[in-house]
Amino acid sequence: MPADKAAYRLEATVTRGAPDTLSTSVSVAWTFTSAHTSTPERLPLTTARPTPALDGTNTARAGRTMTIPVRLDQQAGSAAAPGCTLGVAASFDDGRTWTALPVSHGVARITHPRRPGFVSLRLTATDTAGNTVTETIQRAYRIA
Repeated sequence: MPADKAAYRLEATVTRGAPDTLSTSVSVAWTFTSAHTSTPERLPLTTARPTPALDGTNTARAGRTMTIPVRLDQQAGSAAAPGCTLGVAASFDDGRTWTALPVSHGVARITHPRRPGFVSLRLTATDTAGNTVTETIQRAYRIA
């Protein structure tokens, strides 16, 4: 790292094609502040892990309301600031439009459309130091 403290952005994307129909693209972008240190240090990166209650084929019921718990994990051994604010958005059209979901105590509430399809999720978190993560999962699960 350069000697001066600066803001950085780190991005990663993974895509999967046929025959896979779920999690076809997962992208993560982190922003964080860092500076040169005399010893190695872990970056203050947070990951968001949604854990909706789905059946064995990663499917939820169409037309139903359900909750999506989201666990935020900070990199072990890092100087990540405690406490994060969480935002969750859902898309039912492969990411063309997004709807913010209500979130309380790390749990988002979603109402699925009555028609079958897929749910994409966008999760955002910001820690008290201003470090951020945005994670987008295209076709995170199906609805039927």
